[in-house]
Amino acid sequence: MISKFSVKKPYTVIVAVVLVIILGIVSFTKMTTDLLPSMELPYAIVMTTYQGASPETVETTVTKPVEQSMATISNIKEVNSISSENMSMVILEFEGDTDMNAVSLDMREKLDMIKGYWPDEVGNPTIMKLNPDMMPVMVTAMDSDKLSNTELSELINDKIAPSLEAVDGVASVSSTGLVTEQINAIISEKKINKLNEKIEKALNGQFDEAQNKIDQARAQMESGKNTLDAQRTKANTQLAKAQTALTDGQLSLAQKEVQVTSSITNLKVQKQSLQTSLKTLKTQIAKMEEQAKQVPDAATKMQLAAQIEELKKQETTAKSSIKALDKNLKTLNNALKQIKKGKKTINSKLTQFNVQSATATQKMNDGEIKLAQGEAQLNSSQQQLDSSKEQAKEAANIKNKLTVANVKALLTAQNFEMPAGYISEGNTQYLVRVGDKVTNQKDLANMELLDFGIKGIPPVKLCDVADVAIVDNSADTYCRVNGNNGVVLTVQKQNNYSTADVADKVAAKMKTLTKENKGFHYVNIMDQGVYIDMVTGSVIQNLLMGAILAVFILLLFLKDVRRSLLHAPFR
Repeated sequence: MISKFSVKKPYTVIVAVVLVIILGIVSFTKMTTDLLPSMELPYAIVMTTYQGASPETVETTVTKPVEQSMATISNIKEVNSISSENMSMVILEFEGDTDMNAVSLDMREKLDMIKGYWPDEVGNPTIMKLNPDMMPVMVTAMDSDKLSNTELSELINDKIAPSLEAVDGVASVSSTGLVTEQINAIISEKKINKLNEKIEKALNGQFDEAQNKIDQARAQMESGKNTLDAQRTKANTQLAKAQTALTDGQLSLAQKEVQVTSSITNLKVQKQSLQTSLKTLKTQIAKMEEQAKQVPDAATKMQLAAQIEELKKQETTAKSSIKALDKNLKTLNNALKQIKKGKKTINSKLTQFNVQSATATQKMNDGEIKLAQGEAQLNSSQQQLDSSKEQAKEAANIKNKLTVANVKALLTAQNFEMPAGYISEGNTQYLVRVGDKVTNQKDLANMELLDFGIKGIPPVKLCDVADVAIVDNSADTYCRVNGNNGVVLTVQKQNNYSTADVADKVAAKMKTLTKENKGFHYVNIMDQGVYIDMVTGSVIQNLLMGAILAVFILLLFLKDVRRSLLHAPFR
């Protein structure tokens, strides 16, 4: 039927064939060619960083909780994990008909429930779904005959990679083998000890003034104590002499009093005896005078007169003796009064001496008490000064303050920059930024960390406690291309772009960059565009070969070129 129609309507058939060819060409030009179809694999990976942690710590702290939480997700088939230094990776396999978008949401909810219990050093977990689009479009190795590792890395970072990322359809460009320079600050124990010694000397200098005042006060106190001891010794000697003199005077007066009193008593006895004798004489004289008047005999009268005269002489002598005794008694009584007065004076002086001695002793005791109080205050001040010294030294000990974590926090706090609004001046606006990021080794070395406020100690800079140097990772990375230092670039495309087109555009850009940079070469290690071209070329070749064979066979059997050309499109 179709053959008859083709023979009867050849032009219609030609138009139909042309239309089919045009539609085929348009469809072919609009198709996106990829090495693998876009499909969703039932796999997911949870990656979590834990800086500074050992594999055992990563497994205990991160991996096991993630495994336990992921095991409760529906349609889970198998859970595998890898715990390495600084990183945990959990690989999940699901059933083939699982909706991975819904599973990703469920995984995120589970992770949000457990990450609150992790230490601050643990980073946020990252969920990765596996699909063929994750494969790179191209992996190329680059090298240069003239540039060093560092210069090549700078060229790729500053020019090559940005130029490739600007190619239409390129999603990202990652590099491996780059030599990156960084400023390292390594805490130096030697520098810290040296700075501590300097701070300690400065602190001692500040406390020396107070210590000198205490030492001067202590010296004055010792001098006062010595003076007080000397005065006490002198006063005790003088008091002892005075007391001895008063006591000796008191004893002497007592002895004299006894002697005078005894003499007065003896004189009174003598006076009384004389007075008795005087009375007896007066009586005898009176009797003898009475007898003389009565005796007629002259001789007897003469004898009595002589006796009376003798008695009167005795009476006169007795009276004289009594007067002498009275005089002596008066003198002794006056002496006794003087002795008693002297005793009163000595007793008064002795009382005054005792009062003065007690007063002097009290004053000296008061002086000793004041000295003891002053010494106690000095000891207390010394203890407070020593305690203040220790506290100041402990507070100024930078070993406790400038640990690795503290230095890291200080550097992070000072090495920041953020916008703070705009300042308008007329029609011009100026952006205001707060902070200042470190851009070179000198700025980092001179960054101030602490200011103790100690006289003679400037603010502590990073270079005072750490060795600041620029280092690179050339010892940790190795990449050689054709005998030169090299870098490997990995190019990934955007999902809605053809792999072959993106690969062709990247290849064209690479050729342009090679021309612009002398001595720069590249070698493609993997290029999906080549594989796709090979596959599509093989398909087109097979189609052409089949068409040619079909026409040849028709021509062989029909033996007519026109009829063969008309029947060929329908074979």
